Amino acid sequence: MRITPAWHSKMASLVDPVSNLGINNGSATFLVLGNTDGNNQWLVSKIRFVGLEITTTDSTEAHTSSDPLPWFVLISTPPFSSNIIFDRCYIHGQGTPNRITAAFFWNGLNMGIVDSYFDNLTYYHSMQSAVISRTSGSTFAVTAGTGNGGGNVLIPAFTGTVSGAGSGVAYVYLEMANGNALTVSRPAAISVSCSGAACLNGGAPGTSNGTCSLWNSGSRDGWPLIGCINISSGSIAGVQQADASTSEFNTEGSNFMIGGNGPGPYMVENTHIEGGGLVWHHDESGGVSRVRGDYT
Repeated sequence: MRITPAWHSKMASLVDPVSNLGINNGSATFLVLGNTDGNNQWLVSKIRFVGLEITTTDSTEAHTSSDPLPWFVLISTPPFSSNIIFDRCYIHGQGTPNRITAAFFWNGLNMGIVDSYFDNLTYYHSMQSAVISRTSGSTFAVTAGTGNGGGNVLIPAFTGTVSGAGSGVAYVYLEMANGNALTVSRPAAISVSCSGAACLNGGAPGTSNGTCSLWNSGSRDGWPLIGCINISSGSIAGVQQADASTSEFNTEGSNFMIGGNGPGPYMVENTHIEGGGLVWHHDESGGVSRVRGDYT
């Protein structure tokens, strides 16, 4: 019989520590059944994991950043592993606003997953509904909206005035660490004042590379980014709506399964798999993959 999250209280738990957050190499792989060094191959065989929860710690950073560090590999079975079965295991991330990618590197000989449950394998992106616009050479406006993360926050409608003689990009965002205050990270020699809502005028100036994303601003504690103001010699040349699809990190999406190296076969039976933007990247040349039963 397939388990569900309701079995959680009856399971032993293996929890990836926060020290592994954001590290994408062999040393930070949480559960390694073999060795991540291809030059040091040693056999791990005939292991059956029964009734285990395998997950990550809830990242504090995920609750205070629009672009939090992701969790990387939870489980790795190298190609020289064999006869390893996950039986009635609950394997999952923490869900929004945490991020997880490449959760399972699954390789080897005679490998199986049965009656198990995978969920919250998501790569969260901060989204918001407020709209920024240029109203004159020195003023801009933001409509009211909402932003999401660990929960919804209200973005108040406000207007802003730019003064000074500098050039560069100002980033307008909510800063969760300061009680969801409006924050404008502006270039040197530029000041920004706001009306209709309190506005923090500070933060390191950013360098635009053509994409209005929070990580370009040099500050990742904002949540969420509303938009960017392009300033030339003290005047507003234009504004950009925030692009929530961009990230500081070059691995996007939640690749639930990556692997297929090794003779196989790989069998998945009666297992629930759920997440956002899931990719099952398995190389058939390394062995046949078979998925059957009730899964999503």
